[in-house]
Amino acid sequence: MEQIVKLLEEMGIALTSDQKKELAEKGGRELRSAGDYAALEQQLAALRQQLEEQQNVHRQQLARMELDGQLAQLVTEAGGRSLPAVKAMLNLDHLLESEEPQQELKEAVERLRQQQGWLFRQERNPAPPLPGKAPQGEAGDLDQWRQEVGL
Repeated sequence: MEQIVKLLEEMGIALTSDQKKELAEKGGRELRSAGDYAALEQQLAALRQQLEEQQNVHRQQLARMELDGQLAQLVTEAGGRSLPAVKAMLNLDHLLESEEPQQELKEAVERLRQQQGWLFRQERNPAPPLPGKAPQGEAGDLDQWRQEVGL
């Protein structure tokens, strides 16, 4: 503190005894040592690292959510019977690490559709009829049924 007072006097700034006393009191409380600044820098570096790790975790969560949404859409379009069953058959972590996860996801769903056909509805199978309505089928099916029944 004495050095600050000397510097101020050299610069031509005269301080009263009350100002010198107040400066000494504030300076003793507010000035920090070099060790305090080093500790603060370490804390700041640790906080920056934590922030970066949290951002990476959030990016991964967002990428996973996007991939799940795309998978749900692809499975629905492909006529999937059970989204959880399709998810269980795919390695989503591997797809997240790839360079083009959307394209690889499309290819993986198509491969799964070809290899595990029971997970997907077949195009030829019509939906079950509603109660009180006649089942709809191909025109040849109705003619064949009539012949079998004798009509």
